[in-house]
Amino acid sequence: MAHWTPDGWVVCLGPPWGKGSTKLKYGKDSDFLEHTRARGTDESFRSVLRARWIGDVIGAESKCFGLSSVKGGELLGFWNVFALYVQRSLAERVTRSRGRGTTTRATIKLFHDLKTTEGNEMIAVDEKGDITVPACATSIPNPVTNPCGNGKILFMRSALGGKQLHYNRIGPHQSFEYNINVPRAGTYALSLSVATPSWKQALFLSVNGSEETIEISLPFTIGTWGNTEALNLELQNGTNTFRFSRTGDVKGITIKDFKL
Repeated sequence: MAHWTPDGWVVCLGPPWGKGSTKLKYGKDSDFLEHTRARGTDESFRSVLRARWIGDVIGAESKCFGLSSVKGGELLGFWNVFALYVQRSLAERVTRSRGRGTTTRATIKLFHDLKTTEGNEMIAVDEKGDITVPACATSIPNPVTNPCGNGKILFMRSALGGKQLHYNRIGPHQSFEYNINVPRAGTYALSLSVATPSWKQALFLSVNGSEETIEISLPFTIGTWGNTEALNLELQNGTNTFRFSRTGDVKGITIKDFKL
């Protein structure tokens, strides 16, 4: 399992790059890593795209998106091979400029000593009455007594600043809760800022102890940030309790905050 950081991809769990594969067009995980590093060169990566476009125009060229994924005996067209070698050259340039960039140290820093280096995030209400709830401003688990979370619900530093909550896919399901002080009763539109690595993921929400849960479909963001569709909720004046839960076979998801 790996996640993206501004310094590149970091392996969180499992073997290093080069030991796995993907279900995507890249085949080998090392080809995916090479491709994403090359894309980070922006204008220079256009030379890779142009070579592929020429191959598409000519036609009848077998395609492969990474040199490590070439199968024995497979014959690739000239422009496809040219594009792959340019891509590798660009990726190697990025690797040299960054160093290897795939050690666990960068990952450890996301969790290390949150209690002493960052204050607890607070729920904010602006002058219009709009409410922003940081994902790590939970009442359960309590971030004061569990500054890094409880193993299932993880509190992490965010590349956007502040913190983010990660729901770990490993282990039995757990819920997490918020106590939100609403300035006036009425209808509020709930929208969450989330990052998801897989499709068909969802959260279930119960408000103020209701036995009825509301399913919130999560967008497939491919690991980047995206927002859920607005969900209208009737809230009471004063404290409202939000309880989020998950069921079934799920993947890990990350939440930055949600707005009302």
